[in-house]
Amino acid sequence: MKPTLKDKDKLISRCTELYKNNPSQLIIIREFDQTYTSEQALWWYTRETFLYRLLNKALRIQNIDLLFFFRFFIYDIQKQLEFDQCLQSIQIYRAQLMSNNELNELKNSIGEYISINSFFSTSLDKKYTLFLLGDVKSIHDDLHRVLFEINADPNHIGVKPFADISSKSYFTNEFEVLIMLGAIFRLNNIYLNEENIWIINLLLCSDQDYDLKFRIDQIKRKYDDHDTNLFSFGRILHQMNKYTDAEKYYRRLLTEFSDDYKQTGLCYYQLGRVYSGRGKYDESIKWYEKSLKIMMETMNSNDSNIAECFNSIGNIYRKKQDYEQAIEAYQKAKDIWEQEFGENHLKVAMCLINMGVVYDAKENYIQALQCLEKALIIKQNYLGINHSDVAILYNNIGLVYECLDQFDLALENFNRACEIYRTSFHLQNIDYGSTLENIAHLYENNQKWRQALIYLEEAATIYRHTLSPAHPRVIQIEQNIGHVSSLIRN
Repeated sequence: MKPTLKDKDKLISRCTELYKNNPSQLIIIREFDQTYTSEQALWWYTRETFLYRLLNKALRIQNIDLLFFFRFFIYDIQKQLEFDQCLQSIQIYRAQLMSNNELNELKNSIGEYISINSFFSTSLDKKYTLFLLGDVKSIHDDLHRVLFEINADPNHIGVKPFADISSKSYFTNEFEVLIMLGAIFRLNNIYLNEENIWIINLLLCSDQDYDLKFRIDQIKRKYDDHDTNLFSFGRILHQMNKYTDAEKYYRRLLTEFSDDYKQTGLCYYQLGRVYSGRGKYDESIKWYEKSLKIMMETMNSNDSNIAECFNSIGNIYRKKQDYEQAIEAYQKAKDIWEQEFGENHLKVAMCLINMGVVYDAKENYIQALQCLEKALIIKQNYLGINHSDVAILYNNIGLVYECLDQFDLALENFNRACEIYRTSFHLQNIDYGSTLENIAHLYENNQKWRQALIYLEEAATIYRHTLSPAHPRVIQIEQNIGHVSSLIRN
């Protein structure tokens, strides 16, 4: 269900009411009403008018009704970004002043993911971006100068579109790269450089980068149906844990889908995700099953949406510790994706990892290893041997071998993970610290106290550099170092 001209008429009417006492903006509103075309979306977005201010405010405060009127405009921006998508990996920059609380929150989130609930404006010009930060003497004591350094690769399946919009922008000389709203970034590192500027390294993530993690649930979905961008607002609200607003949005969509059975089914699926996020698993299952029923009636049996639904049902059963039904659901999703994409696709790897988690929880370690090692091969083929996902899988395979009391194989896999972090990523990566800590525990469990202490201290160095002193991981590892040191002394 694509946005229609009716949406634009509603937005014009709403804006006319909001700006009824502002003659200059009313002139621009009339200009927009009379001249706007979808090919001008980026030009209008970058122009300093009611449109830019109102849209970003609506995104910031999650004004569902207003966002509904803006959906045609967001749709047009997305299409322009997709059409002009950057074709190769780039590094881009963003300047920002940040409070102590904001900066400390990010320091405590290294290795985690952050979602952006608005369009993300960046620049290819580092010097210009640094110039925007100003001189340190001109900054208020409570604020810090921050430079985001962002690596964005369009070849990762599922990344939000991003494009150099210089030729389409109202301001043609700013070398601006705009990233679509709802983008997910991995926060790799934070450090203070010699100019007293905080450097924050971000990696633009694909759906697979975000979904294929042991420690997080699936947060978003990528559908094959091009019209499902209508669900984007709800997904963003979901990512921000605004479940009430997300549900309100999806229920409003349902009224528009009264004559569209297929879209109704997709909306039921999103409502299932909302209830899952709330921890209401029984209600979530009911929505997923209603969605699945419609999908089976309106789609081909091997449609990727059906596989997504089975995978989500598996996630719910896993959380409910109903492991047999979880495995059954994951297997159905895996069968569909293998039929559609082949046995060596990242979606298949996702199912294998999910199944590995379940087998590990059941203490069926051999089957867990089989799933994880198959997923490892797929991810190496897709992402390369030095990708962070590969390192995380080596780490988790090591944990399973540790459960099997196979010390040498556990250590071998932990070391492989460490090699990837040393060669391809910042040495202050918090996942690197976690793997070092796992090696320390392995030695500790085998009463090899001195070796354990070496790895604990190396991990602690990373945690101290990247996390606040009050962070639980810092406190815990300091206690562990004290405990192992006392064992050595005694």
